[in-house]
Amino acid sequence: MENATEIITWLFVAANTGRILAYVPQLVAAWNCKNGATSVSRLTWGYFAFAHLAGILYATYVVNDHRMMLVFCGNFVVCLLLVAIVTWKKLSHAKPGAVIHPVTEPAFSSPWGEAVFAKHRDGEPMTRLH
Repeated sequence: MENATEIITWLFVAANTGRILAYVPQLVAAWNCKNGATSVSRLTWGYFAFAHLAGILYATYVVNDHRMMLVFCGNFVVCLLLVAIVTWKKLSHAKPGAVIHPVTEPAFSSPWGEAVFAKHRDGEPMTRLH
């Protein structure tokens, strides 16, 4: 059983270290976005950062596993970096005096209440749904 635990531990480390690299396309997309990164949710990525912070605390104080703690630290930092980029993009894209709303209003809803088409805050239709 000890061998299985070691294999599972390394699987956890490998998968979650790879996840740090998997964030790179999202970081690049947010950085290159010309419309204020409206398709990236700061709430979602902020929650992911919070979950990684909880993982850091768990790894440090409950299971005393420094490898696990380092993996969660890496994921935490990358999530915070994404939230910072998106916040910077939203603020730099906003018109002077504009209020940045956390959600975009749907243009209209289907009979089931689902948004069918959405518009950006400036009134322009979205070119694709995300």
